[in-house]
Amino acid sequence: MKYILSKQNESLIFTDINLYMEAKEKLKNESKGKKNPFEFNNKRNVFDVELGNGNNKKKQLYTINLNEAIKRIKFLVDIDISKDVETAITLINDYRNHITHHSIILDEPSVNELVEKIKFLYSHILDFFQEYITERDVMKEVDAERYLYTKQEWEQYQSDMEYFYSERAMSDISSDEM
Repeated sequence: MKYILSKQNESLIFTDINLYMEAKEKLKNESKGKKNPFEFNNKRNVFDVELGNGNNKKKQLYTINLNEAIKRIKFLVDIDISKDVETAITLINDYRNHITHHSIILDEPSVNELVEKIKFLYSHILDFFQEYITERDVMKEVDAERYLYTKQEWEQYQSDMEYFYSERAMSDISSDEM
């Protein structure tokens, strides 16, 4: 979502546009004729600039959250986001947060249900991105990054890992302990 906004104007992804402009101005002034060999690809960005007025109160740039990105896309960029796509994006983000913060119980039936829901939501989201990110082949990029396992492949992977850890545990046991 931030990529779509940034394509329109990079400033749209920041919470404080005045702070963004301050960083952009400093970056432009500092960059005149200077190249730092320690910077990645000799490129700096607005996050690399020190902000503040020098009285030890550093200011920091922050980007907007997902809900704000959706609102800005709808009302500042005038892209119509269907209720289905908006709900799908929000749910995927909620699932991600629950998993990241360990606040979801995932027994086998729950995992299967979650996977089915995510597959459904995933298709809505990808169709939306394919439509609005036209300079890149979103589907091709996603397919290149996707790792699909059949149930048999997953079971084989689990078996291999169990064997690995078993062997490692056995190698940690000294001959005196046997």
